[in-house]
Amino acid sequence: MRGPDCALVADLLVGAVDRLFRASGTAGHSEDSPLQRLWRDVHSTAGHIVLRFGPNASAYAARALSTGPAAR
Repeated sequence: MRGPDCALVADLLVGAVDRLFRASGTAGHSEDSPLQRLWRDVHSTAGHIVLRFGPNASAYAARALSTGPAAR
């Protein structure tokens, strides 16, 4: 899996966990809630530079444009 693919998966996962977190109401926000821990973990992981979509997409596009289709 390439960097932009992993970044997209991380972004989709954050969106899914955010929807679950919002749907959980105030119970999901307590510190002992497993959902709150999942929310923190997913957001923390997705914030890592390796999983940031913008930098990954830019690096992939630069490489793809510089090597051309014949070089792959």
